[in-house]
Amino acid sequence: MNYLKRFVLFFIFVYSTSFAETSFDAKTALNEILNSFHSMTADFQQVTSNSEGRILEKASGHMAILRPHEFRWETIKPNQQLIVMNEKNVWIYDIDLEQVSVHPVKNSNQESPAMLLTGSLGEISQHYRINGSKDKNNTEIFTLVPLKEDNLFRRLTMRFNHTMLIEMVFQDQLNQQVKISFSHVERNPSISQSQFEFKPPKGVDVIGTPS
Repeated sequence: MNYLKRFVLFFIFVYSTSFAETSFDAKTALNEILNSFHSMTADFQQVTSNSEGRILEKASGHMAILRPHEFRWETIKPNQQLIVMNEKNVWIYDIDLEQVSVHPVKNSNQESPAMLLTGSLGEISQHYRINGSKDKNNTEIFTLVPLKEDNLFRRLTMRFNHTMLIEMVFQDQLNQQVKISFSHVERNPSISQSQFEFKPPKGVDVIGTPS
């Protein structure tokens, strides 16, 4: 599985190396941010690099969230791929390969960033220790450290500017990193429920069984 597929579903956290000046009640602050929006859309730029900092992949596209537990991640460049998660299933559509994989949400990784961003603070706290700080620009930074050693990631960090998600980075167990920068972010836009429904196009191979 290439790194684009591995990380794109798991969207959405920042490993920050910037100097943090002020600590604060991370759980309370993150809970307030999560509760302040029920939907979100944004464009994204994603860069995957190895432990030496060499760039392995770049990707860009558009994403949408409808809380709770609905998620859409559409990669446009360099290859077209669509991931749709709703209350029942997770669909991954590789357009170039004309292939769709699907599995029930109940069988999904409950520690994935997609599940975390669309879930509640209580659900996040079951799997991660949450630390928080503010940098010199008053940007809120939340670093999530897995409670279990077998987690795919070593560290997940979200960076918010005035409750707006602006950047995320994942660091895996091999010190490889995925950095996602967001632009044209809209909080609480009106999003059609149809954005989180998926019907496989005719002629594509379907792997797995939906719920």
